[in-house]
Amino acid sequence: MKQFTKYLSENTTEEKTHILVIVDVQEEFSKFIPKNFVTNLIEYSKLFPNVIQIWDSNDATKPSYKFANQKGIYIKKFGTKFSDDLVQTVAALDKKYPNAKEGDIFEFDDIDSYVVKISNKHSWFYTPAKMSKLFKTLKNKTIELVGGADDECIKDVYEAMKSFGINVYYNKAYIYSAKNNSGQTHNPKTQAQTL
Repeated sequence: MKQFTKYLSENTTEEKTHILVIVDVQEEFSKFIPKNFVTNLIEYSKLFPNVIQIWDSNDATKPSYKFANQKGIYIKKFGTKFSDDLVQTVAALDKKYPNAKEGDIFEFDDIDSYVVKISNKHSWFYTPAKMSKLFKTLKNKTIELVGGADDECIKDVYEAMKSFGINVYYNKAYIYSAKNNSGQTHNPKTQAQTL
């Protein structure tokens, strides 16, 4: 841990001015999260004045961790909370919007909730009203996106943010993958090269 803190202080001359958004860093995904990842991410979050956490409600009832400078938590309802029958909802969206391309955004049933077309195994990403309102306030702001899983849930959030006009980018040094496991050790210096 000493080396990581020293690395941060040597490579960071001032606090970052943009916003850090952390996706799906929670105990429910611990089998994919490398050792030290959470500890390193907590330390990294201290560099940001504004940290937002987006967490998956599929198997969880609350976020597993609180990060430094965390200003908000937002529930991600893809999975069991997206609808009573997810398969039917996805089929209905595919039928209703057969020509939708990745990043296309459509209003959903509730006021201020949307679905975004995603080109991964999820097909669609649902942004409930609270998350949609957040994304609207972040329009044209710079967002650093971390968490997981690479090419899965974090991509859902990335595409949704782009659709809302947010300047978002990945920091691969702090993204885990479904190919990772808890037996691996997280090293932010080399992590970006391994994904």
